[in-house]
Parts: sequence; C-alpha cells; structure tokens
Amino acid sequence: MQTGGVLGAALAALMHLPAEREAQIAVHLDGLRRVRAALEAGQVDEARAYLLVNLIATYLPLSNDERSGLQVQLEQQGDTTLEATELTWAGQLVLQGREEALRETILRAARLRFGNVSPALEQAVQALTGEEDLLAFFDRTLNARSEADLLSDR
Repeated sequence: MQTGGVLGAALAALMHLPAEREAQIAVHLDGLRRVRAALEAGQVDEARAYLLVNLIATYLPLSNDERSGLQVQLEQQGDTTLEATELTWAGQLVLQGREEALRETILRAARLRFGNVSPALEQAVQALTGEEDLLAFFDRTLNARSEADLLSDR
C-alpha cells in the first residue's frame, strides 16, 4: 500500500506550521481529509488510518471549542470528515477494548477451571488477535481438561 502522500499529510502536523491558528486548523482538517480519502480508496487500511488520525490529533490537536466550531461548520457544508475519522478512531478503541475484555474473560475462565494460570498461558492469550480467534480459544478453555491440553490444542 502506498502511504507516502497520506503519511506526508499526517506528518505536516509535526513540521513548520503557519503561525495563524486558522491556518493550523486548516492543515489539521486537510490531513484528516487525506486520511479519509486514502482509506476510502483502499490505499491504507483501518489500522493505518487510525494511526494517522491519531498522529494528527496528537501533534496538531484541536481544542474542544475548535472541534465543536469546525464540526458545526462542516455539517452545514455536508462534510462528514470529522465524524468519519472519529468513528474510525472510536471503532478501533472499541475493538481493542472488546478484545482485551475477551482476553480477561479467557484468563478468568482458565483460573476457575485450572486454578493458577501459568505465564505460558497468559502469553498465549495476550498473543491472540481478532475476535474470532479469541472466541475459539475461549471455547477451548471451557472444554479443555487441563491447561496443558489447552496449550497443546493451539
């Protein structure tokens, strides 16, 4: 995937910016628009878009008042850039939170079934990614006779 153009837009938040705040806000918005366009064009995936949006928000943040004012202005123009990029960011946070909750549930179930959980099992659970893999491991946790069986079924 080519990320040069969109990465450059995100990195503009770190470069020499105009002194005027209105111009800085325009750079912020332009970066978000480029990330959104790259995502929609398939040039970057959701994870990269999340990282790029986070980069822009971290190094060229908007105050709550600036964000609110910009959102009202964009909504009047029919531009959903802020909403779309926030959903991407929020969606990633929800997904990460859900996966972490599944990891905790797996470890809790393992503790209830087998007593203490070994570092090897904790590492195995932490290494799991994706809801489908986490749910499959949870199911195996409920059916395994021992921790050793659970780890050997991987």
